[in-house]
Amino acid sequence: MRILFSGESLYPPQSGGDLSILTLLEKLAKEHAVEAIVVGDKNEVEHHNNIKINRVKTIYSKFPSWVKRYFLNKKWFKVLDDFLKNKTYDLIITQAVLAPASTIVSKKYNISVFFFIRGYENFCISHFRDLKKPIKHNCKNYASFKYRIQYPFFERVIKWQKEALRKADIIACNSKFVESIARMYGVKVDDVIYPVVDTKKYVTKRKNPKYITFITPAKRKGLDIFLKIVDKMPNEKFLVVGKAEKLNDITKRKNIKYIHWTNNMKKIYSITKIVLIPSTWFEPLPRVLLESMANGIPCIVSNKGGLPEGVNNAGIVINDIYNIDKWVHNIENVLKDENLYNKLLKKSKNQVKKFSSETQYKKFKKLIEKCNITNIY
Repeated sequence: MRILFSGESLYPPQSGGDLSILTLLEKLAKEHAVEAIVVGDKNEVEHHNNIKINRVKTIYSKFPSWVKRYFLNKKWFKVLDDFLKNKTYDLIITQAVLAPASTIVSKKYNISVFFFIRGYENFCISHFRDLKKPIKHNCKNYASFKYRIQYPFFERVIKWQKEALRKADIIACNSKFVESIARMYGVKVDDVIYPVVDTKKYVTKRKNPKYITFITPAKRKGLDIFLKIVDKMPNEKFLVVGKAEKLNDITKRKNIKYIHWTNNMKKIYSITKIVLIPSTWFEPLPRVLLESMANGIPCIVSNKGGLPEGVNNAGIVINDIYNIDKWVHNIENVLKDENLYNKLLKKSKNQVKKFSSETQYKKFKKLIEKCNITNIY
């Protein structure tokens, strides 16, 4: 079977979505001919683990988000059309920014399409901001100013996405939470394929870990909540990893160690005793949660989006997320109660098995079979 991935990026991975689809494609490439066409700084071809990656130069990387999405898709209609004219593929896999154009062009050539929905931004430009739960509402009115002024471009992309979702052969979401939003907007979802975690890349030995860790210090990730927790626990050591908003507020606190960037997450997990994910937005299902649980690290998370679904009973979910005392109380309980800590450790390692690459790949193959491609396996 000949398979093509069409998307904005793939390798090197730029996001958790890239990591997940790359892992699935690497497995497919052991049995089938797999290619990719992605955005690049120049026109070039690269090979990675039996995957041929075709990069096409674009000039839109610095445009505002929805302006960029509009122009990238508009360009991709022609790019992919030209690419497919003299080639034959059995299946196109697509996701994220370029999924609308990728799907519509592929169906022009009667190619089966596997459409991954990995977030809900293409359904609502407000990202359900300031709402207690995701419900249908006037997205434009609830959106921040920077998104409201981009609304005409959002409308055009949404029109393409609706057409693409109607035409796609298989639609999968990356969590039940994202699936619930897709269904709310009338999308028929075939199944949920969770973010794929290759535990060998992240699991490490943990000897005397000493930090309470917060990764990706952005406001929507709960940075303000985290800093208030830090101030209430001056005798604990905290670790912050990733490009930071409010950097001065982080570095001025003496009980925070800050690491701007690392490509060695094993090192981070080896020195971490608890991971905090106090997100204030409806997070689909972050990889840091799965990677932490794979290491048996207890996670304390907010009740937003797919976080409760991901952690299940293997961690602690905070419902009243702005009550800092609730966070502090639960952190102290986990640290002081050795039995509770070990219980969460064991449950975390068991919970993360459902996200293994083997488990998700089996589901992925079953969905592909629905496309009625004669030479699948």
